[in-house]
Amino acid sequence: MLSQSETDWILNRLNIATDLPFEELAKLPVEIQSNMFFTYDGIEDEELLTGFRKISDRYCLGEISRDEARHLLRQYATAHGKDDGSKGLRNLASTARLNLILDQNAKMARAVGQYEAMHRPANLKMFPYVIYQASVGSSLPRASHQKYDGMIIDKRDPWLKVFWPPNDIDCNCDLSNCSAKKAATLGSIKPMSKPEDVKIESDSGFAFDPAAALIRTDGGFRAYTTAELREIFKAYH
Repeated sequence: MLSQSETDWILNRLNIATDLPFEELAKLPVEIQSNMFFTYDGIEDEELLTGFRKISDRYCLGEISRDEARHLLRQYATAHGKDDGSKGLRNLASTARLNLILDQNAKMARAVGQYEAMHRPANLKMFPYVIYQASVGSSLPRASHQKYDGMIIDKRDPWLKVFWPPNDIDCNCDLSNCSAKKAATLGSIKPMSKPEDVKIESDSGFAFDPAAALIRTDGGFRAYTTAELREIFKAYH
């Protein structure tokens, strides 16, 4: 079951209608990338973008299956003349592009809920660390992610602001809770990074930080409102 913050994050994100390619969208500040509807390359048509967003949100909320969502997205794209018949990511109606949109948005939503749950006071007290699990279930694990497999990381480490999965396009990595006792037994705890040393290292330029997707409150966390996100976007735009 989704938390309220996770549900609100899904529903409140920004729709950014643009024809910019992914390479340019990846240059947006991480605060924006972490709070916008992911489309890979931009979608300039606002009506089409809104339609895609509604279908993707229904999938993220568990209202429809991935197959049904992909079918509806393809129908919608074709009806708007956005299917050029090719199989690559640049074709909005291709299976590869539609799967990427659905999967990446769902992974980001899951990460927001995971971050919130892992940072609740009781959870932090019991499990102050996480263990990085690289390329879970992937038949083609990435060397750039695999090198972190099994790493034990303090939840306060600024490193996680860049490497919390998904930390790249189609990233299948995950994090699991780890107690102080288990961390001491396993050893090899990652040294704490300095904030100024943390850099985005994704091969694609993709950036996502669940901490930037939520606002800390006295009672825990909440998602940004759409109005708040528009103000943030205006400051950078």
